[in-house]
Amino acid sequence: MKNRKYFDVLVRTPGGLKWKPVDDCINHAEAREQGESQYAGEIIQTRFNGVKSEESDKDSSFDGDTAFGLVVIGGGIILAIAMWPLFLTGGAIYLGYKLYKKFKK
Repeated sequence: MKNRKYFDVLVRTPGGLKWKPVDDCINHAEAREQGESQYAGEIIQTRFNGVKSEESDKDSSFDGDTAFGLVVIGGGIILAIAMWPLFLTGGAIYLGYKLYKKFKK
């Protein structure tokens, strides 16, 4: 299990100052050097962004947002299947109303 350190560098670009990621550095000096070689522009500052292990990256493919989305979609499908007679009846009534209005004129 290898821990990776993440740094960001503040780069002066023609569009202004922007934080850009620099991965797998040991310290701020290495992050500055890697940022200078990786990005065009003056490196103003570096910041430490945390440590992650490679094994935890593999396990994080299923998060809470994905689970909530699946629950909402599944609930919608179940609701549509359970209420199809109501939808069919409503559509028939609406169609009958429109045909009545058309032939009444």
